[in-house]
Amino acid sequence: MSTGISIARWGNSAGMRIPSLILKRAGLKVGDRVQTEVQGEGAILVRAVPRKAVDIAAMIARITPETLPDARDVDDAPVGREIW
Repeated sequence: MSTGISIARWGNSAGMRIPSLILKRAGLKVGDRVQTEVQGEGAILVRAVPRKAVDIAAMIARITPETLPDARDVDDAPVGREIW
């Protein structure tokens, strides 16, 4: 699939607006990271950077008493049809 894509100024850099159909066919979505490589005259190869698996153990290891919310700041009053 080939389509014309414009290059626009984005701060001190430039960006390309990629049509949603191309993103979908490439298996990409907004926010994904990509790697680029220049190949030949004017050819740019764009590859998705593999998503990293969430390391739950590492996340739990970063929990300290300082990072936990203060229980006094939690309002546990019913807001709907909860039965207490």
